[in-house]
Amino acid sequence: MLFRSRFEVDYLRLFQDPTNEPPELTLVGPSRVTLVTGSDFEEPGYLASDREDGDLGSEVTIEGLEALDPDAVGDYVLVYSVIDSGGLEASAERTVSVVDQASAQLALFSDGEINLGVWDQGINAFDEELVINGQAYASCSNDDGAACPNISWRVVDDAERGPVLEIEHSNREKVTGLYVQSSQGLDLTSYSNGSLVFDVHYRLGTPSISLKVGCGYPCESGVITRELSGAGWETVTIPVASFVDRGLDLSKVDAGLVIWATERNGDVFRLDKIRWSL
Repeated sequence: MLFRSRFEVDYLRLFQDPTNEPPELTLVGPSRVTLVTGSDFEEPGYLASDREDGDLGSEVTIEGLEALDPDAVGDYVLVYSVIDSGGLEASAERTVSVVDQASAQLALFSDGEINLGVWDQGINAFDEELVINGQAYASCSNDDGAACPNISWRVVDDAERGPVLEIEHSNREKVTGLYVQSSQGLDLTSYSNGSLVFDVHYRLGTPSISLKVGCGYPCESGVITRELSGAGWETVTIPVASFVDRGLDLSKVDAGLVIWATERNGDVFRLDKIRWSL
């Protein structure tokens, strides 16, 4: 073990070998973690190594854990530090945000309405056959798809759910998709360990949906496809980490959901309770 007193550390720093290189300390997982009140904090991990000393993972100290109260809303900063045998130090910080249950979900669509307080650009769709100013793949906005040749949407009264969002594709297999948008990039890093969740009922066509999340074109996640049962309402849960792994920048999300029927061949499906959730 390499635990040293502050006197020893100061001495080593004063007479350290000029050829000694500082250790490297890397956090595993996000630098900001969000907890819902009452949840236990689970350390995502860290890696520490040094050219001269090798693996220093067991020597890492964490300051701030004693102050972290999972029952009290607030931000808590954890400071990770490691010192090598030559007295050189490396450090990193992770912020743990404790939020109440009401803050644990960010709604996009629920009870027949878009959350316009956040997604102020409402519901939009892109369509490869919609050309504006000579540019194809243009978008129609908040018009139920009236200006889009190959996709439409509307709020309908579902027998089980009440008002829900229904999306319909033409049978021409054209590239289209519906998206919920904000005029500004939203910092959703607090949802890094959460999920994008929605309920879906496939009404017509091959029950398969494709989706992604946007962060200011051309910034976006890659496409994720989910096969559905097609037997009534079902809940789809996609970990936010899956979007990040595919290129999403969580600090500037402007399209909270981009979705379409995978086949785009006359498909009809309904959506409800679209939300980002911790």
